[in-house]
Amino acid sequence: MPARTGAEYIKGLQEQEREIWLRGERIKDVTTHPGLANGVRAIAALYDLQHDPGLRDEMTYISPTSGERVGLSFVIPRTRQDPPGVNTFLADGIRRAVREAGLSTPVVTAGKIHTFEQAEAILQGELTVAGSTVTQLLTDYWDAPVSDNPLVGDIDTDTGHGTFIAGIIRQVAPDADVLVIRALHSDGVGYEGDVLLALGLLAGRVQHAQEHNRPDLMIDVVSLSLGYYDESPGDTSPQLPYVIDLLIGMGVLVVAAAGNDATSRRFYPAALAARPQPPGSGPQLISVGARNPNGTKALFSNDGHWVHCWATGAGVVSTYPIDVQGAEAPDHELPLRHRSGLDPDDFSAGFAVWDGTSFAAPAAAATIANALAAVAEANHSLDVAAIDQATTVKRAWAAMERLQ
Repeated sequence: MPARTGAEYIKGLQEQEREIWLRGERIKDVTTHPGLANGVRAIAALYDLQHDPGLRDEMTYISPTSGERVGLSFVIPRTRQDPPGVNTFLADGIRRAVREAGLSTPVVTAGKIHTFEQAEAILQGELTVAGSTVTQLLTDYWDAPVSDNPLVGDIDTDTGHGTFIAGIIRQVAPDADVLVIRALHSDGVGYEGDVLLALGLLAGRVQHAQEHNRPDLMIDVVSLSLGYYDESPGDTSPQLPYVIDLLIGMGVLVVAAAGNDATSRRFYPAALAARPQPPGSGPQLISVGARNPNGTKALFSNDGHWVHCWATGAGVVSTYPIDVQGAEAPDHELPLRHRSGLDPDDFSAGFAVWDGTSFAAPAAAATIANALAAVAEANHSLDVAAIDQATTVKRAWAAMERLQ
């Protein structure tokens, strides 16, 4: 199917019946609901940008099978030289779509939540202040910069985060296909608008797969190693539950990290797990805390009645970018004998050890993927090639029951 327009996206939402609930109310038409319509318009505007002559070549490519223009969100980058795929959308195009839709999208800068318009003003103000650190936009799917201070050379806190997560999934579910979408910067800061629209693109991909019977495009599990705290109760943006409910309503299992601050304070989106189960949808979002290798709960992990699942998230060994090397050096070196101590931030071996619920969540997601495969093998009516909404929801429930 060629790249869709915004009108076609909205029409698809209106025509495909779903069970969407928000604060106890069933939403009959998400395209007109006061709390959700602007989010729909923002994603629709993004689809329309694919047909803009000035952006078409940056946002679409010619499909080698159909000869039609298809969105880059369907490309899986495998090297630095490959088309950047979905992350091309996460820079100026997304912000333009959000602005044209009139959506005040919350973003995070310097630990504070702002509307999109305020963030734009902050960015413009930064450009006029000599020596200020300008807000960085995501323009590449590869982690950069490795260090935010080249004079010191320390590796950023979240450099390699996505590579490490992908390696965990490979270890636990080696037969799974993994699609990693970068929505956070290497210092761990992320714009909520980037996350919302990345999830929106994934929901669009699942909808396209189900409407046109394309199992190769289907997404079975989404793992979210990110989150935030509300400044006060009730501040949660309705757009985040909306797009997660879109995925859950189509039978996609959504897993989210519980956070690393040793608190019971609700951490979103993981805390959405405490919501009532929407009727007719797949299982509610699954929140994941971290365990130590010996099975005890990790001291750093958030906990509370909203944390429903636990997986190993301390002392985890996984893959890491081989081109990352920080400023630290071995404590001893004997160049003439070709001997030295261990360089603590030389990752040329391609592996690292890390702690966090960010790594418990993909371990749980991969375990769920294995359960989905086992269910499909045991019951041919739930084969993974059957991706209609009803079968996908039934398969998701069967997988979760298998793990209980």
